[in-house]
Amino acid sequence: MEQVSYKFISNEKVQICIPLEGRLKLIDAETVVSPDGDRCVVYDNYVVSLKQMWQNATDIDFYLEKIQQAYDCLTDGLSKIDTLKKMISIHVAKFGRVIDSDLMMMASAVAKVQYAITGSYHIENVVTDALNVAKMSFLGDLFITIYHRTPVGIQPSIVPASEYFG
Repeated sequence: MEQVSYKFISNEKVQICIPLEGRLKLIDAETVVSPDGDRCVVYDNYVVSLKQMWQNATDIDFYLEKIQQAYDCLTDGLSKIDTLKKMISIHVAKFGRVIDSDLMMMASAVAKVQYAITGSYHIENVVTDALNVAKMSFLGDLFITIYHRTPVGIQPSIVPASEYFG
């Protein structure tokens, strides 16, 4: 399989390079610097407990791994649903669970690769599909992030999806 890659195009942007039909489809993405000083890529993230879209950031190489998985599946002819199932399965096998923000990173990766292939970006549809797949096939492995207001600020915690949706 061909390899997805990236390159920095400025201090605030990275370009994801997706090989398609003998050419590269270039997708620009914003970056931010983490508190640890690492440059991270920004992706669309549906926050389940808040029921709204936000942006999140993650390690560029980790995100690129998800892009590569989506690319491999979709260019091999898997459907969007089967691609999400495979990506979630790989993630659960590696980490023992899937947290909603990681699920949304996978949804973002699938949407970005679909955009590279079709020219159309529909993150909301992929988010809905990702949540449905995770609830139907991975409910025992899925965790939802809940945000609590505390005297020291907003603190996240995770709860099993079976309790959250239960």
